[in-house]
Amino acid sequence: MRVLVGLGPDAAATLRAASLRGPAPEIALELQRALASLEVEPHVPGPLASPPSGAPPLSAADFDALAQAPELDALTRAIALRARLDARVAAARLGLDTPVHERRSELAVVALAGSRAALGADDLAALGRVMGWSRDGATAQRDRCLAALALRGTDRHGDALELAREHTTRLLEDADPMVRAWAVPAWRALTRRADERALLDPDARVRTLAILAAWAHGSTRAESRRIALLAATDPDRRVREAARFVARTRERPAALGMVHRTAGGEAGPWLAVRTPGGASLWLPAIRIGGLWLAAAPGLPTLALAP
Repeated sequence: MRVLVGLGPDAAATLRAASLRGPAPEIALELQRALASLEVEPHVPGPLASPPSGAPPLSAADFDALAQAPELDALTRAIALRARLDARVAAARLGLDTPVHERRSELAVVALAGSRAALGADDLAALGRVMGWSRDGATAQRDRCLAALALRGTDRHGDALELAREHTTRLLEDADPMVRAWAVPAWRALTRRADERALLDPDARVRTLAILAAWAHGSTRAESRRIALLAATDPDRRVREAARFVARTRERPAALGMVHRTAGGEAGPWLAVRTPGGASLWLPAIRIGGLWLAAAPGLPTLALAP
């Protein structure tokens, strides 16, 4: 391990590949620490795709294995393996009678998959559990946020869609601003008539994700006017930067992305990132174990800023 670390960033691909082979927990943790010590850019998911040729979809047992991995490792492996993790299997497993912390990988996969996950299509109980986790004040903030984001994977037909639409609208009024922020991408993906409510939120974290979510789904005329106003007048620099980015960018919005970094002693709750075009943005992040995790509507490929 020390030899590889000594090679610097060139060793990152080897270390990352090793971490994805499902090593023993103590080895997996060492691999993650080695990657962190190299200060490499995180692996960030692109749009979900079909499994690579010759690589079979991972099974329910693979989700079980992810659930047993260290917190630092499970989510990063789920994100990296997104193309081989069956989003509909993930959605179905959210209906199992297990604690939310054992379903973080499934929540991340469903959030990244969007409508492809079809959450609630076969089992409204699974959708109900996710909604319950997102609104339960006794649930940890990080898990409420992940559950709120996962609602963007709701099936786009029938009762599931109407239930999730109503629920995400209520989450925009939650007392916790981080929950409101992480609910915005789901609300914007599901809503029939988008308005300015999230762009008018008093918390900068909510306004930032509201700007990106509106851009990702095609801003309405009212949203575009509000975003232009925020670019010029918002008191928070991070909100202004997000608004100016969507106003001037030539980058086409794509799928939801997630970006992560190993947590040190620094305080949250923002991650500084760079887009492929070189724009600097800040994203509100949640801490899960030794990991900071942020969601990026419309930006599946990001790098950590220096």
